[in-house]
Amino acid sequence: AEGQWLWPEMPEDAEEAKKKEVEKAAKEAQEKKPKVAGPKPTPSVQPSDDIDIEFEGFKVVNATIELRDMNRVLVAMLTDVQMDFTDVGDHRAAGVANIGRLAWSDMIALDGVRTTFSWDGKELHLPELTAALGGGTATAKFKAKPKKDKSPFELQLQFDRADFSKLLQQAGFSGQTATGTLSGTIYLEGSMKEARRAEGQGTLTLTDARFAGFDLFEGVGQLLGIKEFSDLRVKDGRASLRIADEKVFVNQLVLMAGDVRINANGVARFDNKLALDAQLLLKQSTAEKLPSIVRDNFKAKD
Repeated sequence: AEGQWLWPEMPEDAEEAKKKEVEKAAKEAQEKKPKVAGPKPTPSVQPSDDIDIEFEGFKVVNATIELRDMNRVLVAMLTDVQMDFTDVGDHRAAGVANIGRLAWSDMIALDGVRTTFSWDGKELHLPELTAALGGGTATAKFKAKPKKDKSPFELQLQFDRADFSKLLQQAGFSGQTATGTLSGTIYLEGSMKEARRAEGQGTLTLTDARFAGFDLFEGVGQLLGIKEFSDLRVKDGRASLRIADEKVFVNQLVLMAGDVRINANGVARFDNKLALDAQLLLKQSTAEKLPSIVRDNFKAKD
């Protein structure tokens, strides 16, 4: 009606029909072409407040640890360190450490160290340290508060039946010949930032010692004409010490060597310099053998 419908359809123009045929063939060819899968997009992981990562423990194996003060001076060297952290959390850690050697300020060296340790975010605590010292045994307790002003620390050390000659070598007296067994206790407190200026006190006990060709005693023996001093044999000895200002103040030193007794006090510096005031006590029989010029300076003890 009104020319809107056509019946039958009129044939298409030849050019237009050919164009549609080409487009149809191209479309069919594209659809038959095999599809190649491209790389899959990497899913992005968005941070979430619901994720919580927690370590139950970890280990440190064959480590070397250096402890230095605020001036970068080496305070302690720990080698062959094995640490097993059995409890780790926010601002806390605890476990067991085994250390092949712990050398402190070139003065003392502990071997075969074993200790438990704990850290609560404020204090490092080593409550049960055991080790070998100069062939003897040693136990120690250590506390430090690295985050506090001046990083204070406390050390308590007790050792028994250490080889006196080995301890002398560790302390830097390698050119001296002395043997014996040394036991003692040492307490130190100070700042980890200036560990060499730590203060404290100690006691020492020396048994069955022998000083053969020891410079200090040999010089006294030559001066006084007492041959026993060139090969001094000390049955018992004891000393009380105070440590401060990078020095060891010898409050009292007593050496019992047969007919000879030596009382002394003075100062030993960390650089191995020694200054002592000493008193020599001899039995009457030994004093009578001295040259008169020396014997006349002795007086009988009340």
